[in-house]
Amino acid sequence: MDTLQGFILGIVQGLTEFLPISSSGHLVLFQKILHIAHHDLAFDMAVHIATLVAIVFVFRIFLARLIKNSASALKTKKLNSAALFCWYVIVGSVPAAAIGVLFKDFFENLFESGKTVGYEFLIMGLILYFTRFKKSKGDLGHYEEALADMGQLNVKKALIIGVSQAIAISPAISRSGMTIAAGLAVGLSPRLASVYSFVLSIPVIVGAAILMLKDVQMDQAKLASYGVGFLASLISGIFALVLVIKIVKKQKLEYFSYYLWALGLIVIFFVR
Repeated sequence: MDTLQGFILGIVQGLTEFLPISSSGHLVLFQKILHIAHHDLAFDMAVHIATLVAIVFVFRIFLARLIKNSASALKTKKLNSAALFCWYVIVGSVPAAAIGVLFKDFFENLFESGKTVGYEFLIMGLILYFTRFKKSKGDLGHYEEALADMGQLNVKKALIIGVSQAIAISPAISRSGMTIAAGLAVGLSPRLASVYSFVLSIPVIVGAAILMLKDVQMDQAKLASYGVGFLASLISGIFALVLVIKIVKKQKLEYFSYYLWALGLIVIFFVR
């Protein structure tokens, strides 16, 4: 992988990690287009850490409030909405952690082969299309106030969203698309569904990075491509994250379904 390839894949990772169109599916596709035969785990880890930094940056005010109020709950031993939110993030992380550990090799082989990517794009498009039938009449206000909607979330709903996140381990199933769609389907407001979805991704990204560590082999000759990929993923990730929050707020996720259907058909019939 050269620097230009690192730059292109970094942009692809940043944009598609947060837009509901699947980062892993697009990485498989672009690696084929760029004729990159070797799956570089070090590069993967670099761009995933970049997307983690993007989440922390965009949600910094919400996360600071979450940490402060959760610490207050621990100190006073009185449960509040912030502490509940953290608990539901833990609950929602369990399905993905279990499936990721138990079926790690299966999903890695699925990623490497890329045989199912086109069909998964079609399925993901169908899931996003159905969000058009689940419109919220609740408060669509700023995501920083999402804790005000915590009465809408419970353990059962957190597990349903967590299972949807676990399904998104498949190459072309979007994690953000699945979790936001599931959140809307179980009755969360758009702002709570989007905030919960992206905060829920933090343990997954950290866990994936830890699992990668034992297999990562840094290639000194590729350090420039790692750095360029990191920066490209960070900047494009921030842009995509801000954009998707606005789209979820307007309840227009189904727009992405048309893109995914077209892409899925192109991959099935023309990409080998």
